[in-house]
Amino acid sequence: MKPAKQLGFLAKIVSYVVQAIGWLIRALGKAINWLLPGNPANGLVKFGQNMIDQAKAARKAMDATNKATEATERMTASLSNVPSGYRLLQLRQYEASRPQYRRAVPVGGTTQTTHTTYQMGQGAIVVQAGNRPVRELVNEIEAELERRRRAMQGATA
Repeated sequence: MKPAKQLGFLAKIVSYVVQAIGWLIRALGKAINWLLPGNPANGLVKFGQNMIDQAKAARKAMDATNKATEATERMTASLSNVPSGYRLLQLRQYEASRPQYRRAVPVGGTTQTTHTTYQMGQGAIVVQAGNRPVRELVNEIEAELERRRRAMQGATA
């Protein structure tokens, strides 16, 4: 049994217990009214009846919620019958629309790096590093990313 259904089952049991307590309180109030003149326990009778009514209303709301949940599950199952190839195509289109950032990878076998390669999806951005500050290199990479993003959207750079 699913956790949500277990919770609903327990809530239904609690509502029946509340209803039973309401019956007891209402019966106690009626017994007091029958024994004593002037109906001194009318409040107790009303309180018990309110508990009974609230328990019934709670069960009715739970049933409506369960029906809505089942309808949602059926709708989700029917939507998941979309061919997996179509869903894969949508995923690939989404991934292609977003640049995939990776750390800059220094290229060169010497300790003095002359240029830096920044991997982005299929292509690479090569930046002439030399002795330029890191912030300047990052700005150049960001500008190239922005240019490529605009080019993908069809705007002129």
